Amino acid sequence: MKGIKKKLVAMVIMLFHAHQVYAYPEFSYYVNNHDVTLEISGPADRLTFGSVIMNTGSSTNKICSSSDLNYNLQKVVYEPVATWSGRTYQATSAHVPIPLFESGVTGFALTPMGGNIDDGPPKYFLPLYTDSKTVWSGYTENARRITNGHRVMSGLYLYKDENRFTGTTIIPQQLMYRYLCKDGNDTTQEVYNFIFNPIIINGAVTGCTPASNAVVIDMDKIAQSKIENADSSTLIGTKQSVFSLQCDPNINVFISFVDLSDPTNTSDTATLTADSTATGVGFALTGPQGKRLVFGPDGSATGVPGQQKYFIQNSGSAYSSRNNPISTTFGFSYVRKTDEAIKPGTAKAVIGLTYSYQ
Repeated sequence: MKGIKKKLVAMVIMLFHAHQVYAYPEFSYYVNNHDVTLEISGPADRLTFGSVIMNTGSSTNKICSSSDLNYNLQKVVYEPVATWSGRTYQATSAHVPIPLFESGVTGFALTPMGGNIDDGPPKYFLPLYTDSKTVWSGYTENARRITNGHRVMSGLYLYKDENRFTGTTIIPQQLMYRYLCKDGNDTTQEVYNFIFNPIIINGAVTGCTPASNAVVIDMDKIAQSKIENADSSTLIGTKQSVFSLQCDPNINVFISFVDLSDPTNTSDTATLTADSTATGVGFALTGPQGKRLVFGPDGSATGVPGQQKYFIQNSGSAYSSRNNPISTTFGFSYVRKTDEAIKPGTAKAVIGLTYSYQ
């Protein structure tokens, strides 16, 4: 029994040793100045998607240069820490796609910029990656590493995203990314963090208040034969609905539509909800002139890629209050989906209407 106990003790000690963690020193740089305040005014959605709200400029930073360590630098690894939104902005096909990272505030996105100084322009100041990447490998012996370090450029752009910004807010401080300095055994010896300082955004924006945030359109029952014998361009059982707003003066009001059952839908036919039992039918939206309107991505900002905005009207120039009324009428119709077999049942769609105040 004693022998068994000794073996168990030895095993526990080995497990504790296996879980020891090597600690490395960490250093920090800030990609923007403290105490920055930005002023934004005018119509709430006048700023175009992808507009640069703030550019920090570029700074040269020396990393991997701690004199308290003794190692030969053989690799530098970039690691993003901020959350990538999954979206990119690309002005034209000739421009580099720009990854948009979460800022913590609706209406804005952050893009860290940088690169290796030795790569030269423009490579040393490009949008940084959304995943980990070895950005340098080679050999720099210890004394030269301490003297020269590894030089990188840093900076940050604050972009307008597709969503509306209102009021005054603070974009919070956050760690954007870091560089890991590694030796020949691929062991991290030191880490350099790059931090975004908080900025204040003062907003005095104008806009409108919709009369209702949700509208239910009860469509009439339609005989199966009426839909089955129609082509995809025929509008069936159309119902009209009026949409009204109270607006600040001098607002150009636009509207766009998103198919909430399929936000990627860019056609002119809404997708049925998952709990619908009918097939071979969809819904179409028409404007005041009877023209079918298309769906697209959501967002109130000007210039959202792939989105079609429709002009409603200008709110006028009465300055007394937010009492400039505007209204418009949209039609909702059944349409035949000729690529599906007809089956009777319930048909429902959920459509998002997004106003844009420009």
